[in-house]
Amino acid sequence: MTLRHPALLAKMASNVDILSNGRVILGAGAGWNRPEFTTLGLAFEERGRRFAKMREAVEIVKLLWTSDGEVNYEGTYYHLNGAHLAPKPLSKPHPPIWFGGFSDMILDAIAS
Repeated sequence: MTLRHPALLAKMASNVDILSNGRVILGAGAGWNRPEFTTLGLAFEERGRRFAKMREAVEIVKLLWTSDGEVNYEGTYYHLNGAHLAPKPLSKPHPPIWFGGFSDMILDAIAS
């Protein structure tokens, strides 16, 4: 979730959901493999910050998938101003989101 901007991720997943006739499942995680970040020129931030970014990203993806109008979002890490997503995914209310991991932070994110 933290390797791409959540609006771009929402768009990519929506398109794949349409192309696959509603079969996409979004995998969510905070990232653990330093080279995945550094090879893209991204900072490998401390664990708590990566988890906080993941939580915001999930919120944004769900908002873009389910909102009919413009989406405004003012988070700690991400900001949207009049964003919209079209076409929407076929899966309703939105594609499933599966979280990877077993840490307390992931379990807390799943529960909220």
